[in-house]
Amino acid sequence: MPQKNSFEKTIFYAVLVTLFTLMLYLLTLAPTVLWGDDAELQRLAILQDSGSGVRNYWLWGSIVHLFTKLPFGDLAWRVNLSSAVFAALTTGILFVIAFKILDFPVRIAGATSVVLAVSHTFWLHAVRAEVYTLFAFLLMGIIALLLAWHKNPSRWPLLTVSLLLTGVALWAHLLIITFIPAVFALVIVAKKTNAKRIYLIAFVSLMVSLLPYWIANQSGESQVNISSILSGFFEIGARDLALWLGFLGYQFLLFTPLGVLGLMNLWQTNRALLIFLVVAFLGNIIFALSFHVPDQYVFYLPSYLIFVLWIGVGLVSVYKRFAAKQQRLLMTLFVIAVLSQIAIYRVTPMVLNQLDLNLLSVRTLPNRDNNLFFLYPPKNGYYGAQMFGETVMESLPNNAAVLADWLPLQTLTYFQDVENMRQDVLLADTYVPDGQIIWLLEQSQTRPVFMADDESYYDIQEIAQKFEITPFGPIFILERRPE
Repeated sequence: MPQKNSFEKTIFYAVLVTLFTLMLYLLTLAPTVLWGDDAELQRLAILQDSGSGVRNYWLWGSIVHLFTKLPFGDLAWRVNLSSAVFAALTTGILFVIAFKILDFPVRIAGATSVVLAVSHTFWLHAVRAEVYTLFAFLLMGIIALLLAWHKNPSRWPLLTVSLLLTGVALWAHLLIITFIPAVFALVIVAKKTNAKRIYLIAFVSLMVSLLPYWIANQSGESQVNISSILSGFFEIGARDLALWLGFLGYQFLLFTPLGVLGLMNLWQTNRALLIFLVVAFLGNIIFALSFHVPDQYVFYLPSYLIFVLWIGVGLVSVYKRFAAKQQRLLMTLFVIAVLSQIAIYRVTPMVLNQLDLNLLSVRTLPNRDNNLFFLYPPKNGYYGAQMFGETVMESLPNNAAVLADWLPLQTLTYFQDVENMRQDVLLADTYVPDGQIIWLLEQSQTRPVFMADDESYYDIQEIAQKFEITPFGPIFILERRPE
């Protein structure tokens, strides 16, 4: 084991952390196709289709497509694997930040990485096909470069590379926009010998990094209206704040108070670093609070990357108050807290199911326990979407037409496009141009027609006036009523 060279020690332990978290994610990885966005991304990555508009993730798709070339595992599993790899690498970079840049004791640096690894939203998306762990990996890399520059301002190329990487991260997810104010906050408050030069370097580097995305947006290749995403920033209600606090508490549970302690500690010891982290934290929070979408919870993820650094600072302040023997006891208590957190994640869905509560107000799907699926990160052994897709595709009559909302539609589309099942079946989104009832009436003249569900996404009252709605396995068959 390397002892003398600090760089070698950093790499050695960072690799250990990365391998440890990767093993955790491999053991809890979703084995196959999932629902909705996951299924869409699995399909796009396998077919090397970047998507379009605001859902254009060509950087993610280009990288993840390489994972689909692996000679083992289910195709969808290979896509899921990419999320695990990026997440594990993110925890490795976090260790480097904590140990090498912020000078945490090695145990606390490792503990900080473990806290992130087992936090709810990060773990949940490390075992599914999603773009967020690639984004987290890039963001953590940017933070590492910025903090390394902040520690040694004479190494201005670190600042340049971090800002160029910011432009790359824009191709991974637009959430990086909320981080840019924090970059300039750090540039302003950091100690520097030639302020004008640093300001010029920062401005030029950022403009160069953003230029390719701006050109693509102007030419229509990305077709993203950034102004529409930024609108409504300050339309935040009490319910939004309550949900955010609930999400934040559920991420770190017993470790949450340590984040507050770390925040207070930085106020006394390193206000420049505190300003940078607070601006980064608030930039993400303000956006996510006002972005009212069904999966709003995941848009808080960048703020958790900041909060876990505060937890690390809090851990350091507690750790250093104890003698060596007591520090070993403290680390034992840390392990107990981590195991308790995992146990709470498992027990919480069971309790909510017993109380018949759906706190997240998530719609139901066949073969999916909503509380378990969203509140317990591990997805190993989950074949619910695969069972649904195979059952539907195998049972549909010839030339069937299926009206489906986003979540089941993407699963069915995966089986049709990737598994090459039932090319005779016509699949349509509930947002058909002329309305659902007109589409169903037209299709019913030449095809047997079906609905994938009877949730609020379907115009049930209108449909029921024209069709008898009868369960057909996990979906519904529609038969014309007599005129």
